[in-house]
Amino acid sequence: MFSLNRFRPHTAKIKSIQGFTLIEVLVTLVLTAIALFGFVELQNRAQIANLEATQRAYATAIASNMAEQIKANPEIGADCNLTASFDVGSDPDIRDHQCNSGGNSIQEWYDDLEGSRETINSGSQKIGSIKNGQGCINYTAAVPASGTPAKYTVSVAWKGFQKTAAGGPQGSCGFGKYGDDKYHRLVSLDVYPQSR
Repeated sequence: MFSLNRFRPHTAKIKSIQGFTLIEVLVTLVLTAIALFGFVELQNRAQIANLEATQRAYATAIASNMAEQIKANPEIGADCNLTASFDVGSDPDIRDHQCNSGGNSIQEWYDDLEGSRETINSGSQKIGSIKNGQGCINYTAAVPASGTPAKYTVSVAWKGFQKTAAGGPQGSCGFGKYGDDKYHRLVSLDVYPQSR
C-alpha cells in the first residue's frame, strides 16, 4: 500500500503583545508620588536645619562679642554696673544703659541682638538678627577664701524654628519667653576676668 506522508503546515505560535494595564500605571504613579513627597520633605527638613545652624552661629558670635569685651576690660563690671543679673532684649530701657567702658557696650550688644547692624531696604529691614533674641549677663562674685574667681556668664537665647526634645535649662536666659520651652535655644559662655 502506498502511504502518503502528509506534512501539516507548521504554524508559528503568535504571542499576544501585552502592554501595561491601567492598574500597573496607577501603582507606578502612586510610588513615584510617594518618593517625590519624601524628597520634598527631606528638602524642607534640610532648610530648617540650615536655619537653626545659622541662628546658632549668630548667637555664638553675639555672645562671643560681649565675652571679648569683658575680657578686654576686666573692670567693665564696675564701670557698667554689671555686677548682678542683667538681661538685654526683654526691657526696651536696657538698650539705653550707660556703660562708660569704651563706648556703650550694652547698646552695641542690644543692636546685635536686634539685628540693627545688618539691614536691607535702606535700613528699614533688619536681617542680621536671631529670632526673638535675648541676652543675659550673670555675675558671680569672687570667693577669695576658697580661691574661686569672679565669673561672668554671658548667654544668648533665641526661639528655634521647630521643637526639640529639650530646650535650655529652667531659669536660664530667655526660659519661658517662647511659649513652649522646646523652642528655647541657648548659648552660654563663662568669662573669668583677670583684675589688673
